[in-house]
Amino acid sequence: MHPRTAASRFLSLPKKDIKALPSYEPDFLVDVDAINKRYRQREGDPRRAWTGTFQAPKSHQMSTFESVAKERCNRFIDSMKKRGWDLKSKLQIYGPFAAYDIRDRVLLLDMAEYRVRGIFQLDKPKVQRIEVPAGVVRRDPNQVISLTEALLAKR
Repeated sequence: MHPRTAASRFLSLPKKDIKALPSYEPDFLVDVDAINKRYRQREGDPRRAWTGTFQAPKSHQMSTFESVAKERCNRFIDSMKKRGWDLKSKLQIYGPFAAYDIRDRVLLLDMAEYRVRGIFQLDKPKVQRIEVPAGVVRRDPNQVISLTEALLAKR
């Protein structure tokens, strides 16, 4: 097989990465009890795990990768600081993974993607109140509404 033909088979995204529409009817009701339960579990711990990604060239020189990884990790930490999050753990780097071009969704053969994960804590947490229209709140487990009814719910 010609090398160009062999490489072109891998240039588009695999079908498993393309998300299909669900086979069931979408649910437009908000389960306030489940949301409150989830937030109550996280109430005592202000720390959150955040993940970032970066792409680096596939090279066999470890010094090149280390310099790229260090620069990208520092950029991730700086962007989290601008959002008000402080790093509370060591960063962990996972990878390499297949790297795709974000715009064209094409596999980049000369690049690898790495994921950076760390535990961050918000500097000054603010209590937020989210008001949900009463018409879209689930009152019964078997209750369903259509998208039109959800959009027309009184606020």
